[in-house]
Amino acid sequence: MTSAKTNRTSIKSSLTRFSNYFNSIKDLECDEIDLYELQQRLSKADTLLDDFNTAQSIIEAEDKNYDVNCDAHSREREKFENDYHKIIAATKKLTNSFTNTNKFDSNDSTSSTEDNFSNIRFPQLKLPSFDGSFDQWFFFRDRFTSIIRENSSMSKVQKFHYLRLSLQGKAADKVKSFQLCEANYDIAWKLLKDRFEDKKILIKNHIKALFDLPTLTKESYHGLTSIRDGIEKNLNALNRSATTAY
Repeated sequence: MTSAKTNRTSIKSSLTRFSNYFNSIKDLECDEIDLYELQQRLSKADTLLDDFNTAQSIIEAEDKNYDVNCDAHSREREKFENDYHKIIAATKKLTNSFTNTNKFDSNDSTSSTEDNFSNIRFPQLKLPSFDGSFDQWFFFRDRFTSIIRENSSMSKVQKFHYLRLSLQGKAADKVKSFQLCEANYDIAWKLLKDRFEDKKILIKNHIKALFDLPTLTKESYHGLTSIRDGIEKNLNALNRSATTAY
């Protein structure tokens, strides 16, 4: 339990630091705020609730006096969730204000870029899709790079258009506030890379996947093969995470 409590304390400290950062910039003018730093910090903070719930669940599971302490555990969860949702919502509201003030635009003329392209029919391409699953990122990244990013005949606006079409779920949420303009393509791509190539998160997810492999209730060749494949897949991914500079 000591390790889980230490982890929980670290997570709470991370949220406090993020809250302090937000409070230090919330009253600044748009042109005084570093957009990329704001998006990067928000992307990191987004995972804190899941991390907290994992640590808190371990603490509760290992608490031999849980019946006595259950109310205290509930209050611990409630306070963190309230603090988390309050600061994340406020930060997302601030980032959305950038769109309304054209902060995402590289210059004044780009504010109408999305309108200019809204009536253009881009060629239909068979695109890879990505929903924010960490284990699918590298496959998506490599395919999108070969089809779109390395295509020298496309403008950055076109590439950004296809990137948005490729993203779903949590991945799409990461860039949905960005206007369709040339300046935002590189920012959006880097934001995705920094988020989904986070080595610490990748390692944690693969370790979790190893522990979540199904157990066999009876001897089965198919079941054994499935478990073996799952072990090999996640061990190979862990090895890659430990040795590769992304």
